[in-house]
Amino acid sequence: MAHVRILVHHGGAWDEGRRKYKGGVLKSIVVPKEITHKDLQYELYNLVEVDPTKFDIKIRCIYEIKGEKEAPPFELSNDRDLKFYILSENPLEVPLYLSFEPTSNRSMKVLNKDYNSVSGSNQVQSLNPHPPIGMDTLDENEVDIGEVQVDLCDNMIGTNSAIWESYESYHSKDDTFTWESVEMYNELFDIPEQRDAPTKDCKGKGKVDYSSSSRKLKTKGSGWSEESSTSEELDVGQIFFCKRDLSMRLSVLAMKKKFQFVVKKSTKEVLFVRCIDKKCGWRLRAVRLKDSNIFKIKKYVKVYSCSLEFLNRDHRQAKSWVVGKLIKSKFKGPGHIYKPRDIIEDMRQDYGINMSYEKAWRARENAYERVRGSPEESYNLLRRYGEALKFTNPGTIFHMELEDDRFFKYLFMAVGACVRGFLNCIRPVIVMDETFLKNKYRGQLIVVVCLDGNNQIYPLVFGVVDRETDDSIQWFLEKLKGAIGEVPNLGFVTDRKTYFSKGISSVFPSAFHDLCIQHLSQNLHDKYKNDTVATLFYNASRTYRKSTFVEVWRYLLAFPNGSGKYLNDVGIARWSHVHCPERQYNMMTTNIAESMNSILKEPRDLPIASFLKNVRALLQRRF
Repeated sequence: MAHVRILVHHGGAWDEGRRKYKGGVLKSIVVPKEITHKDLQYELYNLVEVDPTKFDIKIRCIYEIKGEKEAPPFELSNDRDLKFYILSENPLEVPLYLSFEPTSNRSMKVLNKDYNSVSGSNQVQSLNPHPPIGMDTLDENEVDIGEVQVDLCDNMIGTNSAIWESYESYHSKDDTFTWESVEMYNELFDIPEQRDAPTKDCKGKGKVDYSSSSRKLKTKGSGWSEESSTSEELDVGQIFFCKRDLSMRLSVLAMKKKFQFVVKKSTKEVLFVRCIDKKCGWRLRAVRLKDSNIFKIKKYVKVYSCSLEFLNRDHRQAKSWVVGKLIKSKFKGPGHIYKPRDIIEDMRQDYGINMSYEKAWRARENAYERVRGSPEESYNLLRRYGEALKFTNPGTIFHMELEDDRFFKYLFMAVGACVRGFLNCIRPVIVMDETFLKNKYRGQLIVVVCLDGNNQIYPLVFGVVDRETDDSIQWFLEKLKGAIGEVPNLGFVTDRKTYFSKGISSVFPSAFHDLCIQHLSQNLHDKYKNDTVATLFYNASRTYRKSTFVEVWRYLLAFPNGSGKYLNDVGIARWSHVHCPERQYNMMTTNIAESMNSILKEPRDLPIASFLKNVRALLQRRF
């Protein structure tokens, strides 16, 4: 069966006055020549991943008619129009332009209907609560805590029409549908995007945005796959979506075939390379197609006869960004350890290349950013992520504090379902602990958890601060009080750090504050080097009878090393169960908070916005 190749512009908007299509991206599709108009629509919906039940598609092209300067666009609205287009002399030179408009005008009533059932419940809503169109993403409804993937980018188009309509009606004063607003909306509700960012060469005219040249472009209906950008060999006539993709292919080919090349000419319009050995005939010339970023190979001499003596210790085509793109699959999940030494060894085995440690480190950073996103951009997305979280989870509280209105300082996140559950059916004893974030800019994670009726960990709130100080803990506790209000018989369990004591006594003056007896026992052992003292302390802290406590306490005071005085200065009521002013519910350690820190051990490597998405996925499983 004969096929025809078609270029497709989408994501832009028509300038009706000038008969031009502005912005968007350029993709390709291959279809049978006998395809019907209905089947073509289906292929295009799949190509751009738009829900046909929510949006109508318009397919147009522009023909240059001799003697007519301003000929209107030609619209393909039926099988007759499509047949005329396919039978034209060269359809590849006449790209299709797609535009979309909502199938009907929806109101905020749809939104209210979707979310009225959520506002009074303890259900945590995903940022994309309906199943997304199939992509290379992880289904957030099946997230495993131990295997949380970074690539949690959900395409919102066509999956949650109610949210889309509310966002559009709120932020737009007219009914014009533009893909710029879709891109802004996707950034807001799906943060951060972890697929490969478009390279610099892929930006500009046409805004071509393709993730990886090594990914096959497939049309789902015909089963045909375009391998012009993925096969190992190159040939005249092959096209690449930008010069960066072509450079990547050339670099990989040179590394595999054990030769090197030099760039003789590289402009916005032309790329010309030849073998580093002047006696070798290998060379390639590619040019940019008009009004696009696509590069097409025009001339290619594939026979090379260069000597291996021209190979240096470090291959000149093994640039850090090239190697980073080759190894990015090693960073698909959090917690994967892939060191520069491992990169050096893999490149030596796979391509016979000896890399320097510095280049391997740069390649690792490049791959990390491709897969997990930029740490700097991740901070910039926090405020929008918080707004999206509050929008989709009623009652959620998200605060962020900046230093000099520019630099991140503090963050507080309390999901509405967690707060409602705590106020209605959870024991009023809060366990608070902190740990280090392990991303590029570090920081401290504050975890606040409780125990539910089944003695299982109940996450309440999370916070991130630049460092643990009296001011940061005071700020965090003030936001916590704003979230839960005045809770009768409230208690806290923390380790023995002064900023916890100062903050709790200042913000929650009526709450009791116990210290973790496990930390105190370890402090006693480290300070006095006596196992008997630690054992007596543990027995005294756990006893339910005052008479038993008095007896054990007498033995502690009898020790000449001063351990009894140390515990008395700490405050007996802060570690003794029998002297606690309120019910402790047998919660006397911070073990449950440390367990939560352990669950989040691998996601703590991620950029901060991705880390918060993993926390939200964890809460989604819990509720």
